[in-house]
Amino acid sequence: MAKRTLRVQKSKRRRVWEVNPATRVVESEKLYRRSKESARAKDHIRSELTENEPRLMSRILGIDFGSRRVGLAVSDPLGITAQGLETIEYAHEEELFVRLAAVIEAYEVAEIVVGLPLSLDGTCGEKAKTVQDFIENVRTHFRLPVVPWDERLSTTAAHRTMHEMGKKAKRAKGKVDRIAAALILQNYLDRVRKDNE
Repeated sequence: MAKRTLRVQKSKRRRVWEVNPATRVVESEKLYRRSKESARAKDHIRSELTENEPRLMSRILGIDFGSRRVGLAVSDPLGITAQGLETIEYAHEEELFVRLAAVIEAYEVAEIVVGLPLSLDGTCGEKAKTVQDFIENVRTHFRLPVVPWDERLSTTAAHRTMHEMGKKAKRAKGKVDRIAAALILQNYLDRVRKDNE
């Protein structure tokens, strides 16, 4: 009977590369600096997000006030563009404020811009004084900052926009008010962005 021989595999010796201690120190210092820079960058980003969070999350409401109709527009969360909303038709101010409260809550509005119809020479007429009274009532009722914004020619621009769209403004007065509110708000957003540049 043939004898079976067992083969024992010899363990391979791994060659250990010796690293110069000075090189090891330099590499560890580089790694440490990279980790510190990364941590500082992350902290900077977090602080910027924290500072900008209220501005990014809140919206601005634009209002084109009228004695029977109120056109509304709202900004995007970044405060760049204005988008027309509904036009509120109301019989008395209490009804108007109930509808406005619903819009403010739904869009998490933090600031309101109201178009102020000044005369062409910049003076306040009767209509402008009525709007100023409305602005004071809005401030008292909602406890939000309200900015009066010169809306001269905004209604004219809204009519021109409707004409360019091929729709008669007389048959779509609600849309005219909505477009006017969007123009008022967009002009305000553009000015704020320009001032912050």
